[in-house]
Amino acid sequence: MASFVTEVLASSGKLEKEDLASKISRMSRKVEDTKEEVCDMINKKYSEFLPKLQASEDLMQQVDMVSKEMETLKNCIEFEVQQNIHVAVNEYIKLKQQLEKNTVIIKMLEHLKEFHSAMEDFNKTLQEKKYVDAATHLEKARKNVDSLKDWKTSQVPLLSSLSSELTVQRENLIYHLGDEWKRLVIWRVPSTKESAGPKTFHKVELVLSEACSKDVEQKPTPLLCSVLQALAIQGDLQNKIKLFSQVLLKNMLKPLVMYASLELIVSEQHGEGTILGLECLEEENKKRSTPSQVYKKLLLLLKTLHTHLLDVSIGDRKLSAILGELIWEEMSKCIIHDCLVYSIPTNSGELERYNIVIKETEAFEEALKNMEYLQVDSTDLLKYARDVNCHFASKKCRDVIVAARKLMTSKMHNTVKVCIHQQSSSGLHRETEGYNV
Repeated sequence: MASFVTEVLASSGKLEKEDLASKISRMSRKVEDTKEEVCDMINKKYSEFLPKLQASEDLMQQVDMVSKEMETLKNCIEFEVQQNIHVAVNEYIKLKQQLEKNTVIIKMLEHLKEFHSAMEDFNKTLQEKKYVDAATHLEKARKNVDSLKDWKTSQVPLLSSLSSELTVQRENLIYHLGDEWKRLVIWRVPSTKESAGPKTFHKVELVLSEACSKDVEQKPTPLLCSVLQALAIQGDLQNKIKLFSQVLLKNMLKPLVMYASLELIVSEQHGEGTILGLECLEEENKKRSTPSQVYKKLLLLLKTLHTHLLDVSIGDRKLSAILGELIWEEMSKCIIHDCLVYSIPTNSGELERYNIVIKETEAFEEALKNMEYLQVDSTDLLKYARDVNCHFASKKCRDVIVAARKLMTSKMHNTVKVCIHQQSSSGLHRETEGYNV
């Protein structure tokens, strides 16, 4: 039994050895085959790779040479470009300066052309008495001269000549406008040797020659409107109206307030126009006009002026508004100091009746606002009239103070000589002199 097992084990070990040997043999053959295949493959691969490698190296050398040539060319181009850029920039600066200079010259020539055209149009319209167009053309010429002065490159002699021509033509226009104004608005103030008083203003007249159109609705003529608007364009209207307002205040407005004997007469004379004249009536006992009388005379004067002279638009305003700004402060003070002050009641019983004066004052101011002499918020006279109680109390205080002053300055003691003859039953006679009573 033991021997059998031994044989089995021995035979199995032998079999295993034989299998391993066969496997090793087969593996060796496969290794040799693989080595041959690898060797063949390497030989084939490198036989193809080496020419390619050589070609790649040659190509790299060509690339390096081309890169160097490109770099050289690049440097050359940059050098040339830098030089050309510098030249081009200088050329551009010169061209730009020349362009700016030419642009300035062209603009100067345009202004000179416009100045020349404006002056030609000015002379033409001035001869045709189209004063608004003439003033507009002259203003356009002035703006062109001002534009030329803004450039330092402008030639001084040329500007001096243009400015002189502009000044001469402006003075020429102002002269024509002033001449038309004097023809349309005429003051007649007779010289008198009378001292200050109502007779000083007797026969003072303001003549508005052809100042009103013949239409159903009376309004200033186109010629008068043209003259006034042209004066406004040239900036001379304010001075003209200021002088007119001063003469109007001195010779008409203030005298009508201060003197009850002066009356305003408005008449139409064929060939002359509308005449506003002052007439001095016979002296009355009453020294002061009532507010109602003053308002009536002033409204007649101002309405006539508005209809025949001042109802002209200057920009966005009426000419009456410009005149109102110039006269209202002084005129309102005159009305207060020379009229309303003397209308304050002297006793409390008359205070209720003063409401009539307040209403008349309110109506007066409202009429002036409708004609645009006054601004909407102006109520100087009405405020004074409504403060009647305060003015009444102040007036009573002044009266008391005046009476007290007279009493203080009067002689309080009068010295008289008294002779008393008294006889007594005893026959004695006594005489006393120099008693103070």
